[in-house]
Formats: sequence, structure tokens, C-alpha cells
Amino acid sequence: MLVLAAVPAIADLEIPEEWVGIWEMTTAVYNCETNVLDFSATNIDTICPGFVLEDPEPGEVTIECTGSADANSFTTHCEGTLMVIPGCFMNYVYDSTGTRNNNSFTQVGTSTITYTGDCPFIPDTCQRTEVTGTRTSSDPGPCEITPVESRPWASVKSLYR
Repeated sequence: MLVLAAVPAIADLEIPEEWVGIWEMTTAVYNCETNVLDFSATNIDTICPGFVLEDPEPGEVTIECTGSADANSFTTHCEGTLMVIPGCFMNYVYDSTGTRNNNSFTQVGTSTITYTGDCPFIPDTCQRTEVTGTRTSSDPGPCEITPVESRPWASVKSLYR
């Protein structure tokens, strides 16, 4: 989900006020081809008023994102390319949609990595991330002082790229 799930950031996208609060989320990550569960977790995060998603610190892959969000839904699209070895390129695409209904949300995102060029023995990959969340409090508390998680939200999101 744009606000709560693990997705790449979208530069300068302000989170709508309706998403503010403390959220408990369950995340399940599946292999797209086999539908086998690769990872699952439950965690808590805080969304503060006026929070703006920003692109994470530049890394090895430059990812360009577009998207939109309103009180009840969001959509994102991100893509980027990285030369892995001379002549071999990794192409990354992430698409995600989600909806919020009062104090709950659902999100589905797909992260696909394909390789082009001279990339022997490097398989393409695809993961589908499904997130459900429940707002446990509409009051995020002292946002500027103590986040629920030990890292800022944008850095948490960057771990899932």
C-alpha cells in the first residue's frame, strides 16, 4: 500500500489525511509463478499528518516512480535499470494498488525483475506482495518525537525494493 505497505517511495507524494494513525499490518510475499509463500510478517507503523513520501537515498538502482493517492485508494508504478555486469542489465518494475475502507486497507503489489543482454544463468524473478491492515488508533501520537518503528518510514520501504 502506498502508505502502509512496503513499496518504493514516490517523490513528493503527500499522504492523504484519511490515512493518518497507527496501523497494524500483515504482509505476505508470494512467488508469482508458483504461488509459494516466500515471507510473511506482522508489524506496526505510524502515519503522521502531512507526511510526504520521498525517494530513498540514491543507491545502485535509480528507480523512477509515479502514482496517486486519495482518501480511499492509491496506485503506484516504479521502474529502473541497473547494469549488473558489463553487457547484462537488471530491469525492475513494481506496480501496486490499494484501497482503504474506514479503518482497514488491502494492497496488492507485484515486483518483477528481468534480465536483458548477456546474463547467463541469472533467472528472472517475480514476487506478489499482499498486505492487509487495521488502524488501531487514529491518533498517531507525537510524530516528531517517537516513531513506532525505530526507522523512518521511507527507509523501511527502501528495504523492500
